[in-house]
Amino acid sequence: NCYEFNGSSDKVDIAGHSDFLSQSISISVWINPDTTSNGETIVGYGDQGENEAENFFWLLQFMNNGNVKLVWEKGSGTDVEIQSTADGQSGLWKAGLWNHLVVVRDGNKRKVHFYWNGVKVCDDSYSASDVPTGGTDGTLHIGRLFSSSSSYDGKMDELSIWNRALSNSEIQDAYNKGKNGTRTAGTSSNA
Repeated sequence: NCYEFNGSSDKVDIAGHSDFLSQSISISVWINPDTTSNGETIVGYGDQGENEAENFFWLLQFMNNGNVKLVWEKGSGTDVEIQSTADGQSGLWKAGLWNHLVVVRDGNKRKVHFYWNGVKVCDDSYSASDVPTGGTDGTLHIGRLFSSSSSYDGKMDELSIWNRALSNSEIQDAYNKGKNGTRTAGTSSNA
């Protein structure tokens, strides 16, 4: 069974853990959003505040064009943002449809990869000066950050987070298991 977030007050907060502070991180989740409003939080790790220990080590949110972005902070809170847009694509994430999202931040290669239903749709690099810092006082936030304006509205299932970069075959395997198990990508209900 999936979890349904109401877009205003629903959220899950989990106490911080050092595994979430890895320079390499992979996030895999099936989502079926009711809306794809700018700033809706799927999942993030960090805390509210402006000191280094409260920096967002990573944050996955919707953008106003139907894409998603991975954001993290460095130093005293400077944002680094990588968007899922590639080759003129926009609006991959449609309201009312199940889709599988995987985001990989490979700290060794300084690359971010976005996968939509098992297919890589974006590849972007970041510089050595843009590595995430801080976050030691973080909390894992699922579905919402600190206010209702950042609340996710829709269904979410099979959220998994790894402290390493997943391989293409691992991402394809996660997609196929979900697709063949409980839902079909691009449909509005569970199979």
